[in-house]
Amino acid sequence: MIKKTISVIVITYNEENNIDECLKSVKWADEIILVDSYSTDNTIIKAKKYTDKIFHKKFEDDFSKQKNYALSKVNSDWILILDADEKLKKDAKKKIRNIINNNNMSGYWFPRRNYINNKTYLKHGLFYPDWQLRLIQNNKNIEFIGAVHELPNIPSEKTSKISNIELNTIHSNHFIDYILLLNSKAIY
Repeated sequence: MIKKTISVIVITYNEENNIDECLKSVKWADEIILVDSYSTDNTIIKAKKYTDKIFHKKFEDDFSKQKNYALSKVNSDWILILDADEKLKKDAKKKIRNIINNNNMSGYWFPRRNYINNKTYLKHGLFYPDWQLRLIQNNKNIEFIGAVHELPNIPSEKTSKISNIELNTIHSNHFIDYILLLNSKAIY
């Protein structure tokens, strides 16, 4: 059996506090492609420890444009999409390699845990499992659609949910303030 390859794509802008953990969690991938929107912090310096495939593209208020540009740089059979504030657990490598070498789907959804600190994640409502389509087969017809909450244009019947590979993310204080505001309005 021929081993299938995997690329990771990450888009960034001033993610020096997150990028190290993100890229460390996928350093096993065949290639890591980072598309940066001209960060002014140490994002690029930190990313260079993990990849030399760093590209710059001005952000045009459209996340799909950034991710489609990243797709144009991919040289692998499969693509893993991560946000810069996300990371995978250590056991994800083996599970993902198994999926891509024994697949019958074009895309896979992973649950995401949205942490508000290093120990506490949002366990109810829309926050868990927060399903994300993050592993897709490389196909020249695939593109991301939607300026925000962008998704690859893969028919839902060609995707499947994988519950044993989780994305973890720690949100900023702005996100936590927003959640607290929502909860206070729901209570009163």
